[in-house]
Amino acid sequence: MRKVVFTHGLLAGLIVSLLMVVSWFLVKPESDLAYVAGYAGMLIALSMIFFAIKSYRDNYLGGTITWSRGFMVGLYVSIIASILYVIGWKIFSAITMPDFWDQYAKHTIDAMKKHGASDAAILETTKQMEGYKNMNPIVEWGMTILEIFPVGIVISLISAAILRRKAAPPIQTSVV
Repeated sequence: MRKVVFTHGLLAGLIVSLLMVVSWFLVKPESDLAYVAGYAGMLIALSMIFFAIKSYRDNYLGGTITWSRGFMVGLYVSIIASILYVIGWKIFSAITMPDFWDQYAKHTIDAMKKHGASDAAILETTKQMEGYKNMNPIVEWGMTILEIFPVGIVISLISAAILRRKAAPPIQTSVV
């Protein structure tokens, strides 16, 4: 199982990181389309979960797999892909956006003003954004993992259900 999990987890992590970089140059980061492109990239990359479960079932388990075993394969792939996503994001954002939280705060406040938010709501959000700038790096890593990992869990649940296959019952022969 290790080989399948590592191979597909590394592929998923590399794909999501590559798509993150490509979408950065193709889509304005401050547009709403950036969120769609980001999660579409995650879905594409995490499709490796389906292929990991299928590969493990067909190549190592003789064509059968339980839902729980399939889910565990998907979960492990999700963990690896999520860790690589965080590493990729931290490296990429450090290079391209050293002032990420300032840009994010500006975009958020501008959107609130555009949609007619109250001054109190804007002030509260401004304070919240200041807190993000001084956030503990471990908490920031955790927040970044929470962008992709739940998507991986959902794909693991669905893929394990689709690909589960019980062993065929033995053929009974009658003795005459």
